Amino acid sequence: MGLVNDLLINIYKKMKMKIFLYIAIIFASLLLFTCCKQNKKENEKNLTNQSANDGVNKERSLTRIDALYYNYILESETPIKASDMKKEIPVFSEDKNGILDASITDSTKIKEIKDLLNDLKASEEETTPDTRMIFVLVYDDESKDTISLAEIYSDRIYFNGREQIRNNKLLFTLKNYIGFYPWLIGDDMFNMSELQDHSFPKPPFTSSRYYKEYQQALAGK
Repeated sequence: MGLVNDLLINIYKKMKMKIFLYIAIIFASLLLFTCCKQNKKENEKNLTNQSANDGVNKERSLTRIDALYYNYILESETPIKASDMKKEIPVFSEDKNGILDASITDSTKIKEIKDLLNDLKASEEETTPDTRMIFVLVYDDESKDTISLAEIYSDRIYFNGREQIRNNKLLFTLKNYIGFYPWLIGDDMFNMSELQDHSFPKPPFTSSRYYKEYQQALAGK
């Protein structure tokens, strides 16, 4: 009986060791699978960010930036497509609200904007822009990229249709160089996130030729 008991004990110990090894192997496999999956997600995220901003980083010479924008705060029940925006210059003696055009051609301003564009990072969100401003970047090889500023306060950035992480300095620079801010008053300016961001210096607001025409129309009344 003693030999039988010893044999059974040895068999039990061996089985116990095998079970322990199996559990260890399964645990290690699960851990390895989880790590690989996480690395794959990170790589896909990095590739997505890179591909979303490839157009910004290419060594092309940006010659001008053409813009189209609502010069007032517009609330809309349905998203506004960039393709639906057409230039509408109001009769300033009667009304100031319209869809205005602008063009940025100064080389210093263009370089500043391009440097800011190089810092853009694609957002993980996939959303449809409710457009209020369009900026068409025109390069020396005649290729183009598009920036859309969306939502009521034009504070969501889309590069070639892909949403980017908010960059308040870029928001301010684009809006200021087309002469957007002088059209605003009171709470509208307070609700602009970039104007409440004190992490970067802000030069004086720029006025567009349309705003000067509007001021002249007011003075003539």
